[in-house]
Amino acid sequence: MQIPVGIISILFCALINILGHRKRGGMNSILVILLLVTMLIYICCAISDDVWSGGNLTPFFSQGTKGQFGFLSSVPTAMLGFGNVVSMAFLVSLVRKPSETIPKSVCFAIIIVASLYVAMILSTLGLITVS
Repeated sequence: MQIPVGIISILFCALINILGHRKRGGMNSILVILLLVTMLIYICCAISDDVWSGGNLTPFFSQGTKGQFGFLSSVPTAMLGFGNVVSMAFLVSLVRKPSETIPKSVCFAIIIVASLYVAMILSTLGLITVS
C-alpha cells in the first residue's frame, strides 16, 4: 500500500498547489484542523490507556542511550517543528493588517505548538517502560 498511498499523496499535493490562494488557504485550514484532531485523539487515548504510567517519566533525563544529555538529540526535531513558525513570514503579503495580525498569530502558534509537543511527548513516554 506504500506506493499507491505515495502516489495519491503526491497527486493531492499537486492539486492543492494548482488551486487559487483562497481555496488553498481553506484546504490548509482543513488539513491543520484534521491534524489537531488526530493529535488530540492520540493524546487522550494514550493518557486514558491503562498502560500509561507517570512512573515511566521519572528517569527522563538520567537514562537513555546517551546518558544524562541524551535528550539533546531531540533538539533538531524541535527546531524543525518550531521552524514552521518562520514560514509565516512568507504569508505577510496575504494578510490584512500584518502589523497587528502576525505578532498575535505567531504568539498563539508557538503556545499551541509547544503545548501539543509537550502533551504528545508526555503521552508517548508514559506508555514506554524504561529497560
